[in-house]
Amino acid sequence: LSNQATVTVSLTDINEQPLVANQSFSLPENSANGIMVGTIVATDPDAGQALTYNIISGNTGNAFAISATTGVLTVANTTALNYEVTPSLALVVKVQDNGTGTLSSQATVTVSLTDVNEQPLVANQSFSVPENSVIGTLVGTVVATDPDAGQALTYSILSGNTDNAFAI
Repeated sequence: LSNQATVTVSLTDINEQPLVANQSFSLPENSANGIMVGTIVATDPDAGQALTYNIISGNTGNAFAISATTGVLTVANTTALNYEVTPSLALVVKVQDNGTGTLSSQATVTVSLTDVNEQPLVANQSFSVPENSVIGTLVGTVVATDPDAGQALTYSILSGNTDNAFAI
């Protein structure tokens, strides 16, 4: 003997963690505050979940800010974006959902800085030399620096050199 019946099994939805992969962006050093670096891409397998984004580590000098609701990464501190000091920053970003028993995932977002030629630095300087000094007498050495490594500096006198009294 046998009999048949319909058995219904109902699945209850459980919250699954959001998905976010490691991502990379590139940005010129010294970029202005507010410049958009990129958007962190994340998804959630559960329909209708709202995601929240947060930088949890690696944000040296508070260089970047992230929109908690959109994942848009922007420059927050231009002075922290110095290629010669730190050519790349590895941010750990946390993405959290709003499901029951909130879940989160983390990814590393690498921002690589590109080098920008920066102007050399020279301050006003003063030297003394006795009058009627012979040609070739050392008056002084003009000191200048360049924030970019490996730069060769050249010097020239632009004005004030009456009768070409000085050479540099």
